[in-house]
Amino acid sequence: MADNPWAWRDGHNPYRATPFQVLALSPEAGGRGAIRNHVRKRRQRIERRADRYPLFGRVLRVAEVNAAEDRIKDPAQRLLAQLCTHRPEPPARPERPDDTTGPAR
Repeated sequence: MADNPWAWRDGHNPYRATPFQVLALSPEAGGRGAIRNHVRKRRQRIERRADRYPLFGRVLRVAEVNAAEDRIKDPAQRLLAQLCTHRPEPPARPERPDDTTGPAR
């Protein structure tokens, strides 16, 4: 029987360090070229100054970026990663006062 990819094991949280989080990529990202360029830039940043781009307080390695890219390219692995990736909170919208007085004069 195959391992459950959502299983919590010692030292393994399936909802942390998903390929999308490792690549700093939105699950809604589309277009192979755009994704490839984003991954290339992420890899370069990690190669040059990995300590500036930690993931949950942990410094990433280039090998992790490469593995995440491979998982994003595989449709089944990408779907699994999308299911494990929490969507970020939308930015708060500033409240606008009710304008019931009509047009400004």
